[in-house]
Order: sequence, then structure tokens, then C-alpha cells
Amino acid sequence: MRHRIDQAEQSATAAQAFHVGQSAAAFQSAHARFVAAVAQVNALLDIAQANLGDAAGTCVAADGAAASTYTGF
Repeated sequence: MRHRIDQAEQSATAAQAFHVGQSAAAFQSAHARFVAAVAQVNALLDIAQANLGDAAGTCVAADGAAASTYTGF
């Protein structure tokens, strides 16, 4: 997801050179909203990554505990 956001940012930066006058002002306004939204998305991705890390650790610990009780055939 972050890679797609970076690609969109690069495309927007490249497209900015083509805007002049009122178009440039509108582009800058839209880009500012995009940057604000990206900051929120990145914060949510950071939270999700942290929660996923916690969940993965719990899952591995539970699997390890269950494996120690396995006696085989």
C-alpha cells in the first residue's frame, strides 16, 4: 500500500509542472488534501502493523505451547 502511495505522489509531482494559473492553485489544494489523507493512512498502517505484530507473536506462542503437548502417533 505504501508503495502505491509513493507512486501516486511521484505521478502528482510530475504532473504539477503542467498546471498554471487557476489550475495550479486547484492542483496545489488537491495535493494538500492528498498529503493529509496519506498521513492518516500511514498512521493507520503503522497501527495495523503493530497490531499484526502483536497478534503474530501471540499466535506463534500459542502454536509453540500446543506443539509441546503433541505426543505423536
